[in-house]
Amino acid sequence: MIKFLHIADIHLGCRRYNLEERTQDFFRAWNDVIERYVLPNNLDFVLIAGDFFNSRKVDPQAMNRAMIGLQVLRDAGTPVLAMCAQLFLIAAAIVWTRGRRFARPLPAPRVDRRSKLEFVASMAELQQRARAFDLAVENIYGRTRRALARYGGSDASAPRASVAAAVAARSGRSRDEIESLMRACEDAINGAPVTPRQSLALVASLRELERTLGIRMRTRELKQAGAR
Repeated sequence: MIKFLHIADIHLGCRRYNLEERTQDFFRAWNDVIERYVLPNNLDFVLIAGDFFNSRKVDPQAMNRAMIGLQVLRDAGTPVLAMCAQLFLIAAAIVWTRGRRFARPLPAPRVDRRSKLEFVASMAELQQRARAFDLAVENIYGRTRRALARYGGSDASAPRASVAAAVAARSGRSRDEIESLMRACEDAINGAPVTPRQSLALVASLRELERTLGIRMRTRELKQAGAR
C-alpha cells in the first residue's frame, strides 16, 4: 500500500503582525512536519498542494529554510511532488464543466423572422377564424380613445361622456355622434353581438374621426398618453 503525506498552505516567509517571531513559527512548522511525520514513517512521497511560499517574491531567509527542508527529504529518499497553480486548474475545470452539457444536445432555437405586417396579417386571420370581431374593435378603439382624451385635454380614464364633450367643444363636431360611436364600440367590446360588417363599420368610423380631427398618434405618443 502506498503511503504519502499531503500538506498545503505552508506559507514560508509569512510575517504576521509585523513580528519576526511569527515568521519563525512557519519555519518551525515546516521543520516539525518533516521530523514528526515524514522521516519516521518511511513514506513513498510527499505531496505539497500549493502555497509553499507566502508570496511570489521569496526572501532569502524563506528560500534557505525551504531548501534545507527539501534537502532533508532528498537525503531520506522521499520524493516531493508539488502542485502549482491549483486555483487556476480548479477554475478551468469549473468553466469546462459549465460549458458542456452532460445530456442529449438541444435543437438550435428557431428564430421568428416575420415582419410586422406578417404578424398583423396572422393576428387578423386568427381573429377572423375565431370570429372574435370584438377584439378587432378593441384593438382600434383603445388607441383612438386615448387619442381623443389627449385631443380634448382630459384624462385617458375619464368617462365616455366627458371625453366626447371635450372633443366636441374643441372640434365643433356633434357631441352625440362622438359619444354614440364610443358607446357602440364599448358595447361590442363588452360582449354585445356584432357582425363582421358592423365591426368593419365601427373601425371605419373610428379611422374617419381620427382623420378629420388629425389625431393619428404614433405608438410612442400613445404610450405617453396612456401613462398619464
